[in-house]
Amino acid sequence: MLLPAPIQPALFQDRRKRFLADCLFPDGRVETIHCPNSGSLRSCLEPGCPVLLSYHPEKGRSTRYTLEWSRMSDTWIGIHSRIANDLVLEALQNQAIPGLETYESLERERPFGNGRRVDFLLSREDQRCYLEVKSVTFLNDDGILKFPDAVTVRGRHHIDALIEERQRGSRAVLLFLVQRADGLAVAPAEEIDPDYADAMRRALREGVEIRAFRAEIFPPEMRVGQELPVLSHAPSRK
Repeated sequence: MLLPAPIQPALFQDRRKRFLADCLFPDGRVETIHCPNSGSLRSCLEPGCPVLLSYHPEKGRSTRYTLEWSRMSDTWIGIHSRIANDLVLEALQNQAIPGLETYESLERERPFGNGRRVDFLLSREDQRCYLEVKSVTFLNDDGILKFPDAVTVRGRHHIDALIEERQRGSRAVLLFLVQRADGLAVAPAEEIDPDYADAMRRALREGVEIRAFRAEIFPPEMRVGQELPVLSHAPSRK
């Protein structure tokens, strides 16, 4: 996937609100930009780190730039959480995700559960696969990628809905898309949201498939790459 918007380099300064951040531009000005991620973004941003912004001059926006990538520890990190869904969509259309390449139709944002929407509904004949995608960016000190990086009640509800569809006989998949090049495996962030970690393990017991793939990032291009291990518990520190 190629990001079509013009790309602007800058330096991250501060995240003043959840969806706003200040960045220092090469000409010396500081401008408030859109930060398209509701999580804490721990391990992804620090003052002075390089960032890449997309430029959106259209009317109706309160900011002209959107934060797309940051660079930490010599790796680019995808900040835009919704990009994960676009990348997975492209991979599904190209039949590039093993085990999900044989479905005949694909729908986005299909209603399911109790008033919720699933990211993708894949179908063939009378078989259905409910697929929910989560963007992973948090890397802990042990080199394990973790989700979530902030408490997510909404994320637990998505897992509950996947379990319900699995119990009705459909296939259900929770797919973590890792938007950074480092990290060895994906595990629940027990120390941040123990309820989400419990929900993940309950989903595994109920037959929900939990998979993880790494996004290969070459700004302004990204694509779905290798599959990573998923751990039901993060390794304990020695």
